[in-house]
Amino acid sequence: MSRKLFISYSHQDKSVAKQVAEALSGRGYDVFWDARIPTGMTFDTYIYRELEDSDAVIVLWSTHSVDSDYVKEEAEYAKTKRMLVPLTIDATPLPFGFARIQTTDISGWHGSTQDPRWQTVVDSIEAILGDETRRLSGESHAAADEVPRVPTVDVVPHNLPMELTSFVGRDAEIRELVQLLNEARLLTLTGVGGVGKTRLALQVAARAIDRYRDGVWLVELGALSDPDLTAKQVAVAMSVQEQANRPIAETLLEVTSTKVVLLVLDNCEHLIEGVAVLAEELLRSCPGVRLLATSREPLGVSGETLWTLQPMSVPSLDIEPAIDRLGAVESIDLFIDRARLADREFSLNEDNAAACAEICRRLDGVPLAIELAAASVSALSPHQIAERLDDRLALLIKGTRTALPRQQTLRAAIDWSYELLTPEEQRFFRRLSVFRGGFTLDAVEALWSHEEKRDRDALELLTHLVDKSLVVITSRAETRRFGLLETIRQYAWERLESAQETDAALAQHREWFTSWAKEQERLLATADQLAALQALETDYDNLRAVLERSMASGDVEPALRIAADISYFWWLHSHFGEAGAWFERLLAVGQRVPPRVRAKLLLGAGRFSHSVSDHEQATERLAEASRIAEQINAPRMKGWALAHLMMSEVARLNFDAARVHGEQSLHILQNAGDLLGIAWVTWVQAYERSFDLWMNNKLIPKVAEDLMSEFEPMVAASQQLGDRLLLGHSLELLGSIALEAGRIDDAGAHLSEAVSAFDTLGNSVHLARTLDHVALLATRANQPAAAIRLLGATTTLRERVGVSATLVEQFRFDRALDTARKNLTPNSFKDAWAEGIGMTRDQAVEHARTIMDGTASRHSAEPS
Repeated sequence: MSRKLFISYSHQDKSVAKQVAEALSGRGYDVFWDARIPTGMTFDTYIYRELEDSDAVIVLWSTHSVDSDYVKEEAEYAKTKRMLVPLTIDATPLPFGFARIQTTDISGWHGSTQDPRWQTVVDSIEAILGDETRRLSGESHAAADEVPRVPTVDVVPHNLPMELTSFVGRDAEIRELVQLLNEARLLTLTGVGGVGKTRLALQVAARAIDRYRDGVWLVELGALSDPDLTAKQVAVAMSVQEQANRPIAETLLEVTSTKVVLLVLDNCEHLIEGVAVLAEELLRSCPGVRLLATSREPLGVSGETLWTLQPMSVPSLDIEPAIDRLGAVESIDLFIDRARLADREFSLNEDNAAACAEICRRLDGVPLAIELAAASVSALSPHQIAERLDDRLALLIKGTRTALPRQQTLRAAIDWSYELLTPEEQRFFRRLSVFRGGFTLDAVEALWSHEEKRDRDALELLTHLVDKSLVVITSRAETRRFGLLETIRQYAWERLESAQETDAALAQHREWFTSWAKEQERLLATADQLAALQALETDYDNLRAVLERSMASGDVEPALRIAADISYFWWLHSHFGEAGAWFERLLAVGQRVPPRVRAKLLLGAGRFSHSVSDHEQATERLAEASRIAEQINAPRMKGWALAHLMMSEVARLNFDAARVHGEQSLHILQNAGDLLGIAWVTWVQAYERSFDLWMNNKLIPKVAEDLMSEFEPMVAASQQLGDRLLLGHSLELLGSIALEAGRIDDAGAHLSEAVSAFDTLGNSVHLARTLDHVALLATRANQPAAAIRLLGATTTLRERVGVSATLVEQFRFDRALDTARKNLTPNSFKDAWAEGIGMTRDQAVEHARTIMDGTASRHSAEPS
């Protein structure tokens, strides 16, 4: 069987690399030297995969190599793995750290295998590959019991263990940490249990081994329980002999004071104080010592550099689980590698790709969890494993018998961290399990304020749990967000239930988010609208949790209040499918509901029904909301209900009824001083008037010009009020009227701003309507294929959020479609439609911008 060689070289030395590659290939070796990067894979990932698969690495060293980071990194890798065969091709000396390795000078050599230097190259390769290569190169086969030769290397002493399984991924992390280790004397790797700190530290230590002439020593502290024995454990690892009547720490410091060593202090979290004291003494007394520590929390020593190891990358939810795309995802690579240890026949294929992606996502990319899941492949298919992940702590129990108990199962790993917490930290940690999708400090403080027995405030406790790697920072925006990995959250929830604290914690969570949602609703009607929308979207999982738990408990009023308060958010962000389901459930509640809450819920439900073109249902709901508002003397609510009734009537082309509702609504809202309501009614009235004229062929250019000057103040009003939905509608209306007036530049400018407003809001429904206008603009600019593509895209946009075009929108859509279709052949129409149907929302927006920009350029280039 052929053995694989990897040739590392600077681009300027490619001709020499080719000669070496051809000569080695002629000897029967499989040589990798000219990279052809597969689609979807990064250069670094591909190269390091090839390095991992190689049996020896030929490094061509020259003046050009000195400036090549790639050559230096690949040489470093090969040296660490004992795979390096350095060849110099000019007088450039090998860098420090490589100089002790036997090299061959091949300067002036042109690939002739008769050159005596060639045999030196082959000998160096054979020393690494052993007997198999001797046979391939034609020499006599050595006896089976002969010990293979190794390269002539002044080996650095160490006690790093032989790895029994391959190390997967983390290439970028290793490079960064090796560099950090050059700069920091104490580097501490932190991270949640099972994230792979120990394996990564060993890789970094091995990669940097040549820098420490007196050794690299792994000090395993996991099984130690007495902090006072830390110094002795380090001494044992370094083979420092204990002296009678003298503390081992003194002896250790004396022996180490003149040495250049790297100490890998593994699993420090349960011995923090003892490790911290020793680390500080070593750093102060031993200038040649560097420390690489792994811990679930910082050591807290002066000069410590912290580096948090994140879970592995996982497949994105918005990417189809295609095999070619999954190949570059680290967690998938790890799952496949470990699954093959359990089942040699296992492979990633079209049938199991989606299940493998789900497993890695739901296990948060935590290596220990993924390895334990992969071990189950011997008995379960990936589909079966994914189905059982709701009880993942019970499923993931098949660990390695020789590992420490806390590393054998996922539950044991988390147990270890939990038991290191104080009782108050444990209580606080349990409370965090009620959150879904993360939380802010404000929310945590609100929950913790109800705790009767508390000695420390929420900020201090939260900071400690972040330090201990049980809580992660999920966003470093102006308002930081925190969270628990889902596996950790499930564990904390089990502990909360066992402590019989669930009811109280859920009540506090419900109280906070019910009040919080009310405040966000208020902000939606201010200049802080976008921030409120983002906050509601970010904490949507928590709101869902309150809705679901409230319905399940039978105490439905919190769910009613939250749904009423976030109904405008649902509308703005096009959550139509979910909103519709919740409105149906909540309006069907039989128990007594406070009238104001029901009226508000009906208002939101009626607005939703209008958006999905169920105008009969919208009329019923809005009319009932208006009646209740009248009964409880809530004029603003009645005014808004009538405003939405007006919109529903316009959509049904009942212009007379719409005008009556509009006049009533405007009168009520003016008396109430509701500026936003007044602006909305004014816009609907303008929309009704323009569309009535358009439908009856009375919107001639002169009338359109007059309407534009009349409606332009609405844009200024919506900007002042800060309502981007109203702004988008006003700009869209101005754009459509400008189009009728023949003012192409103005139409493109207004529609472009409207697209930006709706896109920023994340409102797909109103974005689709505006893009229909842009399609009509494209037909006026003689771009029929572009118009058809855009109409196909708006069809898909509406389908994705579960709505259909209103009568008004369908009228405009059909008008653009018919105009464009007349100017295309059947095949051209079919191709353009297919392209549009397949567009994402972002692609549709970009296509619309291309149309508007192109229209503006062509129009401005025309002679005046």
